[in-house]
Amino acid sequence: VARHVADNVSDAERHLVRARGASTASAKSANDAFAAFDAGGKSQGEAAWTFARQRSGEARDAYATAARTLEAAFLLDTGRDDVRRQLAEVTLERLELAEREHRIGDRDELQSRLGLYDPTGEFATRRVRPGRVVTAITPASAQVSISPMTIINRAVATTPVARLDALAPGLYLVVAEAQGHATVRLPIVVKPGEEHRVELTLPAASAVPPGFAYIPVGPLLSGSRDDEFMRTFFDAPPMHERRTGAFMIAQTEVTYAQWFEFLADQTGDARVRHTPKITSSTTVQTGGELELRSDAQGWELQITPAGITYTARAGTPVVYRARAQRKSQDWRQFPVSGITSDDAEAYAMWLAKTGRVKGARLCSELEWERAARGPDGRPYPNGDRLAPDDANFDETYDRKDGGFGPDAAGSHEASDSPFGLHDMSGNVWEILRSPSGVVMRGGGFYTGSITAHLANRQEITPAFKHLHVGTRICAGPP
Repeated sequence: VARHVADNVSDAERHLVRARGASTASAKSANDAFAAFDAGGKSQGEAAWTFARQRSGEARDAYATAARTLEAAFLLDTGRDDVRRQLAEVTLERLELAEREHRIGDRDELQSRLGLYDPTGEFATRRVRPGRVVTAITPASAQVSISPMTIINRAVATTPVARLDALAPGLYLVVAEAQGHATVRLPIVVKPGEEHRVELTLPAASAVPPGFAYIPVGPLLSGSRDDEFMRTFFDAPPMHERRTGAFMIAQTEVTYAQWFEFLADQTGDARVRHTPKITSSTTVQTGGELELRSDAQGWELQITPAGITYTARAGTPVVYRARAQRKSQDWRQFPVSGITSDDAEAYAMWLAKTGRVKGARLCSELEWERAARGPDGRPYPNGDRLAPDDANFDETYDRKDGGFGPDAAGSHEASDSPFGLHDMSGNVWEILRSPSGVVMRGGGFYTGSITAHLANRQEITPAFKHLHVGTRICAGPP
């Protein structure tokens, strides 16, 4: 028996050498892929990523073979604590590889398996060692709270923690506020046994325009952790860590009421060009018809979101025909849609020129994704899934023709992002700037929750306009 155990252990060690080598090679190639994607080299990134996946597969196979061989050895002599410890070590390495590659299901299964070979909790303890948060907030008089946040289904802060030197690993929300300064929210991830330093300078309240949030410098997990089929559908890079600088972002999509102010300042051709209008005569699919009109009595909207036309003057609500809730709404608070990226750029330039929002511009993809997801790579602003009433997408109003249509901005607080932003999934798609041109993200009221996934992106042309597409504004730091 001892000889058979020794032979199995020796075989397992050979497989482990192969597994660790392949894992190292996979990590290097993955980092090469991430660097290429981040630099705009999609084809180079995909090539490096294909190699990384191949080496990852080799590592996973070799780890699995090593584990099976060690299990066979342990079954021959269950008194061999050294074999049990090797099994625990191999399981922990497999778990860490799954975590590195964002394979959540595999990670959770291996976490459960680890307990079989780790009766004292020696190895599991490595994953739950307390972390520590150190804060350096300006002004020194700022009041700071740090609260745990759930990451399944809701992004809701609970009771603030009392001690910052022994925090369980996980997601936390830092809220800092001081008189005369803007309140700042910063979601952070505390890792096992690590110190997380939070350095914040709160901007003056007057420097952050009404309706905007200040986003400090920080990391995000960008891209898709899904299988290759879904990643291709999303047109997203593989999930990996990135960072943004500080910036400001509007808490809601741009509304008709805000667009009115812009149009009132335009004359002649510019006013006509930037007034939303979509007709059935267009040569591309537009999701329905829309026309914004004005006369001496004010503004009037005519919108046909799903074969049913609604017409309402400013001050008169749109009343949806087949809704049980949010049936009657002030359409002036709807997100403006039927605009092109050129229209959105013109609006941002007007905000900046008139001093309403200093440095106003379209959001970059990376800024938008960080503001929507926070640091933990969640698929939706509020966690792992969207319930039908969490946001405005196809299920929200039972997929009825008389239910489809935009909602007033901020109507679905259940899906607020970790930074407190509204409608980052659903309502209307949002026009953003990317290194390659123009994209839209976030999904809309007529499409399913999968299109509202925060990794999903679609490139569009500057002239593209659609009933389901609007925008949101960003600006540089105050």
